[in-house]
Amino acid sequence: MAELGNVFDALDEAQSEGGTRGADLFVEVEVDPRALGVPAGQQVPVPDALIPFDDRSAAPRTRKANPHDPPGHLCLQLPEGFVDGRALKLRGQGEAGRDGGAAGDLVVQVRLKAGGALAPRGRTELATRASALPWAILGLTLVGLASWLALR
Repeated sequence: MAELGNVFDALDEAQSEGGTRGADLFVEVEVDPRALGVPAGQQVPVPDALIPFDDRSAAPRTRKANPHDPPGHLCLQLPEGFVDGRALKLRGQGEAGRDGGAAGDLVVQVRLKAGGALAPRGRTELATRASALPWAILGLTLVGLASWLALR
């Protein structure tokens, strides 16, 4: 029985047979929490020269940008409830490979901007609904009591 593997790993190996794979690069970005769950995502500025992921003291290297993103930016589409500090790995957006080798990956650590007004949408709605619940129960109780008194 054949062993199952990652299709993309086989593709990377085939692409890098003629050259050296590019380095994985690292960047930390700050995202507005109001953009969580928005289908269009958010454009975040990302410099073209980034530090390697495995050696943070090394000289910055040039990343291979996604052709669909504006120059100097990265479009991130993050789901609601995304956790602050989580890292994403974007395949093929690290340093370009040499001599026909595959590009490395871009590791993006996402930080959510702080501030009460910028809280994630889902949490704010939940807090609003939770604080309105006692008032709703009280209102239903008063309406029920008034209806009962009117029938007597």
